[in-house]
Amino acid sequence: MSTASSTAPSADANAAPVMPASALVALLGQHLGAARLDGPDALPITGVAPLERATEGDLSFIREQKHAHRWAESRASAALVTDGVDVPGHNPAERALIYVPSADLAMIALLDRFQPAGPARAPGVHPSAVVHPTAAIDDTAHIGPNCVLDEAARVGANATL
Repeated sequence: MSTASSTAPSADANAAPVMPASALVALLGQHLGAARLDGPDALPITGVAPLERATEGDLSFIREQKHAHRWAESRASAALVTDGVDVPGHNPAERALIYVPSADLAMIALLDRFQPAGPARAPGVHPSAVVHPTAAIDDTAHIGPNCVLDEAARVGANATL
């Protein structure tokens, strides 16, 4: 078994991971081709929230100049910022801005990293599901209550509906 790192999930499998800002920059660089950090490398990020509701540990985003002034009053630890947006009131000694080509796309790329996994679902089809005889369902898929699978529908491995 390997030792835990700062990017590894906590002992609770459903808990969101703690990721340092530098790890987010590296991940975004892979997804978007570019990301630049203005702030502490080791700043821990534990979740995501809009600027007005963010607290310490949260990552937010600033997509347009008209929203940049809200950074000064936000309690977010970090924000994804679309390249070219000037963020007044930023102190890189305390908080981090991560500049990317598109703050929207960057947030989409990161959301699943901070969303705790849902409860495991047993494979199978719920009795209330309606499944057309030509639908194909992988043996590892879970089809929940009241789902409807139409003609020629395909459900892949480990899917949950």
